[in-house]
Amino acid sequence: MNICILGKYPPIQGGVSTCNYWLSKALGQRGHKVFVVTNAEEAGFEYREQIYPSDARQLEPKNVRVFSTQPLSRRFIPQYQPFIAKLASMAIEIVKKNKIDVLYSNYLLPYGVAGLLVKQATGVPWFLDHAGSDITNLFDEPELRPIFLELFKNADLVVNSPQVKSRLVDSGVIPEDKLSPSIGKMSYTRALDDSFHPQAKPFDLSDYFDRFNRRLPVFTFLGKISPLKKTFAFVEAAAKLPKGKFYLLFVTEKGRMRIHLRNLIREKGLLPYTCLLDFKPPWLVPSIITASTAVVAPESEETPYLPEGTHGSKIGLEAMLCGRCAVIGKGMSKKAFYYGCKDKEHFLVVDPHNINTFAKKLKLIVDDPGLAYKIGKKARAVWTARRNFFEASLDLFVKNFKIAILKNSCLR
Repeated sequence: MNICILGKYPPIQGGVSTCNYWLSKALGQRGHKVFVVTNAEEAGFEYREQIYPSDARQLEPKNVRVFSTQPLSRRFIPQYQPFIAKLASMAIEIVKKNKIDVLYSNYLLPYGVAGLLVKQATGVPWFLDHAGSDITNLFDEPELRPIFLELFKNADLVVNSPQVKSRLVDSGVIPEDKLSPSIGKMSYTRALDDSFHPQAKPFDLSDYFDRFNRRLPVFTFLGKISPLKKTFAFVEAAAKLPKGKFYLLFVTEKGRMRIHLRNLIREKGLLPYTCLLDFKPPWLVPSIITASTAVVAPESEETPYLPEGTHGSKIGLEAMLCGRCAVIGKGMSKKAFYYGCKDKEHFLVVDPHNINTFAKKLKLIVDDPGLAYKIGKKARAVWTARRNFFEASLDLFVKNFKIAILKNSCLR
């Protein structure tokens, strides 16, 4: 198929962008032609990944082409970014020129709204996806809800989720048969990529730590700095460990929040053993992980920051795929994709609200780094055994594209 993906993409940082990258790569490897339409080149500096010119080719894996909007030298009154118009205009041209079989948009604003315009202009079959945050927080905004309802009414197929059922199907906005019968998880496509492997060449940390001692454990945090991610709780727990016996590595955002994080690290006396790097693109994450002893992703429950059941961090999954110990929050450990995994066997589970017990779990690794590698090895074995499940998940996702095409043809 010729598939157009409208959404976030590197160098935009974050879960949705990362998922779109691995989905595009997996589809391209299967022989589909993927055309990504994004506004990634206009990403703000705080959440922009650091991509060197020598790595730029990684943005377009086999059979994948990327088209990004560019800043306009126009003055708008009031001043604003016309992302929706630019994205839709670019996608309309691509749909027409490349005989696109199906359009897939991920995230309601601006990509879903742009997708609606593309659908109306070209009649292309359209599969609409959303994130937990936009179907909840954004959807509840009175000024946005009417246009969002139009998205769901006009899409040929809508991603199946409890939030869509409770907000749209139960209220009679759209019929249930518009929901995708196959839920296929795009987030699992990274598990099919060979780069997530224990033998991935480790990122060289010796350039970032003074007199780097490779025998000491490295605790790595990947992601945004926020109360949801429990970033500051991690620092508080690390501060209770014996100084000079470990390293902290943060791969995170720039700007105001980094200043707050750095100040806390300095206050706790951890600055000599800490490195803060800018966000890295998805294909470098495996090397960051294999340079680490443990990857700490302590976020637990979504509430009160997001509605329950709308969010799940995949950072622990990536660590386990690379054969490294994941340290994850208690609430996150109960998510479906960690089914069958046990504390102290496949990962370490922490309560980020209890700093003392959090620190004790980290100290297990300080005292015996070999424990972390034993846990990581068992975790890797679990995901290797589930390879067929991940392949089937991508099969189901492709099936959704075909269903969208079929539903569209039936309406003509």
